[in-house]
Amino acid sequence: MRSSPKALFYLGLIVVFGTLEVISRRVAYLPNIDVIIVITIVFAAFRFGPRSGIKTSLIGVGYLSCIHRWEPITFSTSEKILFWTIVLTLTAGLVEFYRRREIKQGEHKFRITFDAAGIGIAHVTPKGRFASVNKKLCDILGYSESELIAKTFQEITHPEDLDRDLDFLKAMLRSEIESYSLEKRYFHKNGHLVIANLTVTLIRKMSGEPDYFVSVIEDITERRAIESERSDLMIREQAAHQASEAKTKFLANMSHEIRTPINGIIGMTNIALDTELTSEQTTYLSAVKSSSELLLRIVNDILDFSKVEAGKLQLETSIFDLARLVDELAILL
Repeated sequence: MRSSPKALFYLGLIVVFGTLEVISRRVAYLPNIDVIIVITIVFAAFRFGPRSGIKTSLIGVGYLSCIHRWEPITFSTSEKILFWTIVLTLTAGLVEFYRRREIKQGEHKFRITFDAAGIGIAHVTPKGRFASVNKKLCDILGYSESELIAKTFQEITHPEDLDRDLDFLKAMLRSEIESYSLEKRYFHKNGHLVIANLTVTLIRKMSGEPDYFVSVIEDITERRAIESERSDLMIREQAAHQASEAKTKFLANMSHEIRTPINGIIGMTNIALDTELTSEQTTYLSAVKSSSELLLRIVNDILDFSKVEAGKLQLETSIFDLARLVDELAILL
C-alpha cells in the first residue's frame, strides 16, 4: 500500500512533536521549548498555504493538549522574548512571502498579457535599446527576441523617419509631452519596409528620473498597400474619364468640321443634277451624292458612338426605304 505525501507529512509532524516532548523534558532551563517550537512549526506551515497552516495548528493543539493536559503553562522572561522574537520573525517572513508571491503572480499575468497581445509592445531604455519585446513585435519585424534585445530602435528605423521620432523622445524626456503617436517605417529583417503606427509613453522611477519607454507598434503595411491601390485605381479612373471626355469633345468637333464640307459636296451635287446632263454624267453624280450621304451617316454614327460612351445617346425612330438603300450599296460596289 503506497502512502500519499500528505499522510507522510502528518506522520512526520507526529514524530517531530513526540521528539520535542523528549527534548523539552531533558532541557532543564527551557521546560516549555516544545510549546515554542510547535508554534514555530505552525507558522512555518502557513508559508505553504492557509490550509496547511490550519491543519498543522490543529495537530499542534491536539499534541499540546494531550501532553500538558490543559495544565497552566508559565513562561520565563527569556522564553517570552524568544517566543515573541519567533512570532515577529515568522510574521515578517509570512508577509514577505505573500508579497513576493503576489508580485510573481502579477508578473506572470503581465507576461502572459504582454506576449498574447495582438499588437507589438516593447520596453525601450532611454538610450534606445530594447529591454523587452513581445512575440507580436518579433513577428512584425522578423527578428527573434534575443536579436531585437541586442539592437536599438535607431538601427531598424528608416533614416527619413528617425529625426522626427527622436525629437518627440527629447520633448518627452524634458516633460513637455506625456506621450506621442506617429507613423513611421521600420526595416524588416529581410530588408523590406514595415509601415507602423507608433505610440510611446515614458515610465519614470519614484525619483522622477526616466526609467523606460513603452512603445506600442501596430503594423499597417497591408492597410497602406490597399489604400495605395485604391488611390491608384481612382487616379486611373479619373484619367480614363478625362480621356473619354476629351475624345468625345474631339469627335464632336471633328464631326462638325467634316460634316460641313460633306454637306457642301451634297449641295453642289444636287445643283449639278438639276442641270442638263448626259445619262453617264447623271450616274456619276448620283454616285457622288450617295457616297457623300453615306459618309455623312458614318460621321453621325461615329458621333453616336461617342455619345454611347458618354451615356448621352438618344434613340430615334425614322422611316427608310430598304430597296433604295440596297440599290445605293449596289452602285457603290
